[in-house]
Amino acid sequence: MIKEDILRKMDSFPCPVKICCVKFLQRVVQVQTPGLISDPRKTVYLPRLSDALIVNATLNCLSPLVRTRQSIANKIINTVLEFFPTKHVRPPFTPIVRVNVKSMERTARALLVNIMKKNPNHPYVGKMQMYIERLMQSRLEEVDDASRKRAFPIEPTDGLDTAKRARLDALTPPLLKIPPLPPGPTSYDQLFTLTQDVALSSFDVKQLPVELVMKITLPLLQHVNPSTLTQAVDAVRNRLETITKEQNLKRQQQQNATSLDDDEDYEPDYEPMDVAEGAEGEGTIAADQVAELQPDLVSLGPFVLPQPSPLGEEEAAEVGRSAVSRVFSMIHLAETAPASTASGKNKSQQLGFSRLAGSTFDRDAWVVLLTRLATRAPAGLEASDKIGKGESALASRKTTISDSIRETLYRYILEDFRGRLNIGITWLNEEWYNDRVQMKAAATQRDESEESDSEPVVALHYDYWATRLLDGFLPYLDSKDIKVLVRFLSEVPEITIPITQRIASLAKDPERVNLCVQALM
Repeated sequence: MIKEDILRKMDSFPCPVKICCVKFLQRVVQVQTPGLISDPRKTVYLPRLSDALIVNATLNCLSPLVRTRQSIANKIINTVLEFFPTKHVRPPFTPIVRVNVKSMERTARALLVNIMKKNPNHPYVGKMQMYIERLMQSRLEEVDDASRKRAFPIEPTDGLDTAKRARLDALTPPLLKIPPLPPGPTSYDQLFTLTQDVALSSFDVKQLPVELVMKITLPLLQHVNPSTLTQAVDAVRNRLETITKEQNLKRQQQQNATSLDDDEDYEPDYEPMDVAEGAEGEGTIAADQVAELQPDLVSLGPFVLPQPSPLGEEEAAEVGRSAVSRVFSMIHLAETAPASTASGKNKSQQLGFSRLAGSTFDRDAWVVLLTRLATRAPAGLEASDKIGKGESALASRKTTISDSIRETLYRYILEDFRGRLNIGITWLNEEWYNDRVQMKAAATQRDESEESDSEPVVALHYDYWATRLLDGFLPYLDSKDIKVLVRFLSEVPEITIPITQRIASLAKDPERVNLCVQALM
């Protein structure tokens, strides 16, 4: 009873409900069609539908029936092979009709291609291929017919006179009423606002999601009157030109006022001898009145720029992070750029820790610059309440710009640890060298200090970052990466107990026991 009620009311439903009913019909056919186990219930056949959306929904529901119900699969395929959307189209051939035909052809073609892909040995493969070629041929013939037709004469609607508009029943394009700009500085919002509706102009479009704005804007642009759009663009252009002229005029007036201020040092005194006393009195009064009206340019004095406000911790950290990101962008550029051959020094000469970080502009130079910014620049500024080593010492203080550089270096190396292993080795050598220099300086300061309770604080970084970098790429090593691991262990300055323990943990994987043994040896 439910099924029959749905089938009776299906034609009176709106399109979205009809598509759901098509899915319901597909389930009814699948249930009441004999499958591997015979079912005594009757078969329900799909009605012929004319709407493109319903046809597409019906075609999309046929693929499961062809796959699961072999008894009616050939009957469904034969019905699809007899379906040609172009035969059911009646003129006029509007763009909507063409889109509907294309969508039905595409859905039918996709259905048959899916069937042939799932079953390449299907007995109807030849017929399905011929059907697809016929669909393509009908589309080509339609294009050829359209190209052979004589095009309509192009007449400019904006250039018609009044009498011709009356004969052609052409509508006069409406004149767009452009409101004047408000006084004062003009914002971009005011520049592009052409409506006088307060509620419309005060609506915040940012509240709408971008997808919804695109769905609304694209259909609206298709129905916009070209004359109205041209008037709106011209209005915005005229506003922009007016604002530009006013700004240029103000700038020129300011320059003239500055030049007048510079020329006031030279004022020759001219006192004619043959002027009457009355005339002198009138001239003095007029000069006094003019002086009162003119601005006092001489009394302005020298102009000094105000001092900038001091940066807070968050602002300074943000500026530092942006600087680090720019340096890393230079590293990426140096990786893609060709190697520099303009250096006069021997390439085989290794300057070690005494090399200049900015001697060349290749990737190694930028890496050395970054590592020394992270290690040597904050030396002596990382004091904490406790003398610690490794992770505990790092956790007891705030994150600084040097820690940001270290974190960025760590992620950069792990993105391609096989190709960037030399960067990690250079970085760890700098960390170890800086730790030893700081420990030596702290020992000297402790020996020279008169107070026995005060001990200098040293923040050490090598152990923490060496083990963390090893933990980062160790899970991705296989038996073929023995050269990578041996090179890392050979070129880092110190092998600590945590590093040895992590290498020994490779033996837990039977496939990497040989890698562990060779690395330890």
